[in-house]
Amino acid sequence: MILQNRYEEGEVAWDIIKKGPERLQSQFAAGYGMVLNLLYSRSLDEAKAFIDRSFNSYLSKVQLHTLILADSYLSQVQLSYTSQPS
Repeated sequence: MILQNRYEEGEVAWDIIKKGPERLQSQFAAGYGMVLNLLYSRSLDEAKAFIDRSFNSYLSKVQLHTLILADSYLSQVQLSYTSQPS
């Protein structure tokens, strides 16, 4: 085990190791200046492609897809529940 200094407790380091990695959430957002720089150095289509490839955009699409699947599943469950005889 590697500690930064002799005053660190090994138990704290071990707790961090046991917990594993935290979920990564991208904070990337294209600002006004970034978009201007992209448009200055690239075509409009290339700039759009760059933004679409961003990690935050990817996560948004994945989360939207998950929500759509969950909504579809809940609709099926509700339909099967309401079609059962009383």
